[in-house]
This record gives sequence, C-alpha cells and structure tokens, in this order.
Amino acid sequence: MEHGPDSVAMASQPLESLFAAIGGTAGGLSDAEAEARLRRCGANDLSSVRRRPLWLQFLDRLHNPLVIILLLASGFSAAAGDLYSFAIVVVIVLVSVVLDFVHEVRANSTIDDLRRSVALRAKVLRDGQERKLPVERLVPGDVVRLVAGDLVPADGRLIEARDLFVNQALLTGEPYPAEKQAGDVPHADDPGEATNSLFMGTSVIRGTGRAVILRTGRATLLGGMAHSLTAPPPVPFDFERRRVSVLLERGGEHLLIVKGAPEDVLHLSTHGEPVASQRSVFDDEAKARAMTLFEGLGEDGFRVLAIASRVVGPDQTEALRVRLAKVNVFCRLSPPQKQRVLLALKQRGHAVGFLGDGINDAAALHAADVGISVDGAADVAKDAASLILLEHDL
Repeated sequence: MEHGPDSVAMASQPLESLFAAIGGTAGGLSDAEAEARLRRCGANDLSSVRRRPLWLQFLDRLHNPLVIILLLASGFSAAAGDLYSFAIVVVIVLVSVVLDFVHEVRANSTIDDLRRSVALRAKVLRDGQERKLPVERLVPGDVVRLVAGDLVPADGRLIEARDLFVNQALLTGEPYPAEKQAGDVPHADDPGEATNSLFMGTSVIRGTGRAVILRTGRATLLGGMAHSLTAPPPVPFDFERRRVSVLLERGGEHLLIVKGAPEDVLHLSTHGEPVASQRSVFDDEAKARAMTLFEGLGEDGFRVLAIASRVVGPDQTEALRVRLAKVNVFCRLSPPQKQRVLLALKQRGHAVGFLGDGINDAAALHAADVGISVDGAADVAKDAASLILLEHDL
C-alpha cells in the first residue's frame, strides 16, 4: 500500500479490507510478486543517502589539487614542445587515479558485503515457507513473524498475537510496554490507541505475533519522523521490575521518583500521604486499604499506577566511582545497574567496552564507548552495538 491513509488510521479498518487493498493474504506473497513490489515501492530503508554513479565518483578524483597542478604543469610542457614529459605525467596521473578508484570501489564492496551479512533479518512467509530475509527487502503484503527481542521491521497490522507486549516509547514516549492484540479497533488517533498495529522502530518485549506489512521505508510512521531520528534506540522496560525511576536534582538535593505497578511500589513504600501534606507510616493495614482502592478503580476501567519518592544521598554516585578502584567483578546486575557501572567508569576517565547479546543488554551497549554484540544476538542488542562479531572468537 503505497498511498492512502497513514498507519494509525488504518488500525480502524477491517483486516479483510486491508488485505484486499494491498492484494495480499494471510499466507504472504510469492517471490515473484515480492520482487515486483520491491521494484515499485523501493527498499524498506529510511536512509535518504544514495551512492553516486561510478563515473561521477571517478571524476571526483580529478578534482584533487595535486592532480590539477600536475595536469597543468604537463600542459605547459606540451605547449613548450616537450610532448614526452607531457605524456609521462598524464599516464602516471591516470594510472594513480584509476588504481585509487579501483581500490576504493573494492573496499566499498567489501563493506557492503559485511553490512549485508550482519543486517537485521525478519522471519517472512514467502511461497508458503518461512524464511529469514534482510528487512530492507520487505514489501507491503509480506507476512512476518515476531518474537521477543525482535525489532519491528515496518508498519503492519496484527493477524494473530499471543501475550504480545511492545516497547513503542520511540513513538509515544510511554516507557511501559504496550499490549498488542489482533482484531479491529473502533477508532485510533495515535500509536498508543492502535493496539492492533505494529510500527517500525519499536521492539517486541514479550510474546509472539504475526503481522501483515502495510507500509515500508519512508511511508512508515517513523519514516515521516525521519528528521528527528537522532535519538538512541528505545531501551526495553524491565518487565520483571515493573517500574521506572527518575532521579531529579534541585538545590543540591537528589530526589528519586518511582512510577509503576501499584503492588510493587506499595511493597517498597514505608510512608504515605492519605491526605495532602500529612505523612504517616504505611503499615500493612494502610497498604491493604490502598490495594482495595486500586482494585476498585481497576474494575471501573481505570489504569492505576502508583508513584513514590525518596531523598537520595548525593554521595552514592561518588561512592560507586570510588568503589570501582577496588572491585574487579560485578555479578548478577540488573540492566540499570550495568548502565550505572559503565557510566561511573567513563566518569573516572576510562574508555569502556561492553559485550552483550540480550534484550536487557541494549542500554549498557548504548552507554559504553564501544558496544560489542554478536551476529546471533537479539535485534535490539545488534542495533545498539558499535561492533558485531561474525565469529565466536575474541
């Protein structure tokens, strides 16, 4: 589907009508049809940079000041009657330019081959068989299968979903995973309301799903926001922790604010404010009353979150930096703790590398000076890494 409503608006259209509009089925496309659509729609790529033709790249080498000076000098020699010197200089310059051009073309070709070998791949149905194909070869009408750790390769509509949660903070700013379900929605004005749709650039946190691709490349929702794509990849929310924390500073005081699932936040809380500005001890009885209130609101259709805060000593970060001088090994760290250790090492002046391949390694890979992953890693880890190892050999 190259034209028409955007990906969010299509969330409210019946799936059958979308299949009819794109000329597809739940069984995917044939290779022949996919190739025809790829030529028509273009690659599933947000990049606006296109390599210049080879003949223009060759002419660029003649703009080198040294080459121009040599050619001018040889021209003066020819005008003075010294055709032998003219011929020698011209031949040397041309041979040098040609060799430089050939070497660069070969180097670029090698780099392209390496990029293709580690490119993100999607599990696609083609000719009735599931295959792993580079995401840039996806076209509208392709049917893809997604599992935890996958990056969503394009905008699409869910055909089926099982316990599917997606991080779409890049589009909505909401740090909590969004639950996705197959089926129709009556109306959707933004990605958060399009619960039956998936969008390029988001990542699967949990569960599995199967979706039909509706928009690719610059026609995706993310493609329309390409000018703002300077931010790092969305960091997966810690689903086990079920809360997000923000550290604020004002007047030299550090305040930690936590938002998350009520039962988890209540379990960690020691005091509460039943009435504004009246702080009291949060004992078991008070926690039970609060949980009853939360459960009642949930039954009425409200999404309930709990918020808590505490003052944090300003010396904790400094204490970690000091401790790093005496500690060689950290064990059983959570994703935020990994990131804290790496940032503290950088603050001590170290150049920091981090090797990881899982969903929860993405934040640390991005925080490191050099993030290293492997070819078989989760998509979000590969996307956050600076280097990807092609062989299991350091």
